[in-house]
Amino acid sequence: MLAFWWLASLTLIATFTGSLVALFAVDKTNMPFETLEQMVRQVQRGQYRVVMDQNSQSRTQMIARSDIQTYKDLWHEMKINNRSVFVDGLESGVRYVKQNKGSVLLGPMDALQTLSFIDCDVVVLSQGILPTYMSIPFKKGSMYSTFFSDRIRQLVERGFIDKWLNDYKAYQASQQRMRCNSTAYSTTKGYLDLDRAQGAFWVLLAGVFLSVSGLFSEYILRAVKYMFTGGSFKPLQKQVKQNGTTQHNNHPERSVKTLTTTNGHVGNGFTPTGDAEARFNTNGYDVGSSVDSTT
Repeated sequence: MLAFWWLASLTLIATFTGSLVALFAVDKTNMPFETLEQMVRQVQRGQYRVVMDQNSQSRTQMIARSDIQTYKDLWHEMKINNRSVFVDGLESGVRYVKQNKGSVLLGPMDALQTLSFIDCDVVVLSQGILPTYMSIPFKKGSMYSTFFSDRIRQLVERGFIDKWLNDYKAYQASQQRMRCNSTAYSTTKGYLDLDRAQGAFWVLLAGVFLSVSGLFSEYILRAVKYMFTGGSFKPLQKQVKQNGTTQHNNHPERSVKTLTTTNGHVGNGFTPTGDAEARFNTNGYDVGSSVDSTT
C-alpha cells in the first residue's frame, strides 16, 4: 500500500513541478539566419526576398556602391534577379513581412528596435548592415555644417540620443499601440488550469485505488491461508506436547529443540537450577522430570 501511495505522490509532485518549470521557462526563437552572410545565401537560394522602404533611397545606394563582396552579391540578387520589394514606410514593410512568408525587412536599426519593443512578432538581428551615424544633410560648404556636427556629437556622447529613444519606446508602450505584452503571451501558452492538470489527479486516484486494493488483497490472502491451514487470527500461543517438543499453532518448523541436561532435566537449550527452575516452570514450559542418576 505504501509503495503505491509513494508512487502516486511522487508522480503528482513531478507533474506539478514540470508544469511550473514550463510556465516560467523562457522561449527561444530559432532564427533561419543570424548573420548577414547567412541571409544573403538564403536570398541567393530563392528562399527569401528583401523588403525595403522606397522613401529611403540612400540605403539602397549604399548597398549598390559598396565594395564588400557580400553587399555586391546582395545587390546582384536585388537588381538582376529581382528579389526585392519596396514598400511605403517601415510599418508597411512590417505588415508585408508578416503576411508574406520568406521576406526580410532592411531598415534603420533604431526604428526597427523600437518596433520590436512594441511588437512581439518583430525580431531584429544583432548584426547591422552598413551602420551609419546620425546626420543632418546640408548644402556643400554650408556655414552650419560644423555647428550641427559638434552639437550632434555632444548629444551622442552625453547619452541624450539613447535617452530620447528609450523615452519614445516607453511612450509607445504606455499608449498600448501594438504593445508587446509578453505576460499575456506566456500566460496563453503555458497557463496551468484544472483541465491541463487533471492527469495528475487521475494518477493520484489510481494510486489510492491500487493501495486500497493491495491492502484488501493482503487481508483476503491471509484469511484464505488460515482457513485452509486450520489456523485463526488469534495471537500465536505456544503448545507443548507430552514428548517434550514445543510447537506453535501446528507449525512444526517452529519446534524448540530439547536436550537432556546433566541433572536429568529436559530443557529448552539451557539448564535450570534452583529458583531459576521454579521460574522456568512458571513460564509455561515443561522441563521434564528429574531422576536420581546422572546421565
